[in-house]
Amino acid sequence: MSTYKNVSDATRNDDDDVFRDDEIPQDQDAVVSSSSININNEEEEELHYATNVRQVVLSKFVICQVIINTLGSFIGPLITFYCLFGLLSQGPYDWNGSQLIGVVIGSLVGSPLFIFALMPVGIPEALKNGWFYKLRVDDVHPKWFLCVFPFLCNDKRIWRFSTIRNCMLGLICGIVYVPVAILIARYGFGPTLSTWELIFFNVIYLVCLAPPITIFGLVGYAMEQNINVIVAKMNNNPNPYQRVLRRIVVSIGMTLCC
Repeated sequence: MSTYKNVSDATRNDDDDVFRDDEIPQDQDAVVSSSSININNEEEEELHYATNVRQVVLSKFVICQVIINTLGSFIGPLITFYCLFGLLSQGPYDWNGSQLIGVVIGSLVGSPLFIFALMPVGIPEALKNGWFYKLRVDDVHPKWFLCVFPFLCNDKRIWRFSTIRNCMLGLICGIVYVPVAILIARYGFGPTLSTWELIFFNVIYLVCLAPPITIFGLVGYAMEQNINVIVAKMNNNPNPYQRVLRRIVVSIGMTLCC
């Protein structure tokens, strides 16, 4: 009887051991599965990062925006300047008149504000689909980029405001664009310009200004400290119409209120 009891106890203990042995692999599988999910999430998150400025500049989102904004900088100003300088007034115009100098200087602020007024609307989806990238300050090469475009740095809170960044970018481009445009106006077209010469001069000036403004402005948006704010503010309503509408309101608000 004692022998039978000992055998039964041994069998029960063996069964318990088997049960516990069955549980251990399940727990291990759960840990491994959780670790795999975390690793996959980290890898997926890392895919959203560019390793250099060139990768951001050549991204699909940036290329599409350059094309769209360049075409828009031709069509929109052509109609506007025709109404202003062809219908409401008539030439000839002086090369140093407000109709030319005003556009050349004013566009340094106006062009970036118009180009980026609605830009944040599509950034979350572009980032998610791999059309756009985040960029860390440490990955900005060559380092003189940080000196030429100080808004790429993360050392001052003022660069978190998109309007300040965009206006600063326009002023930086103006160091090259303004003197070159004035010299061409004076010695290439001046001392006076006809109505259509003035219109096309202003239009071509804006067309040439659009690519660098778009490219380097989007590099500023791609900086990790800036794009995280944009993604956080953009509405993710499942209804696409409401989502786009709310994003437009927020985007314009970010432009008007920095």
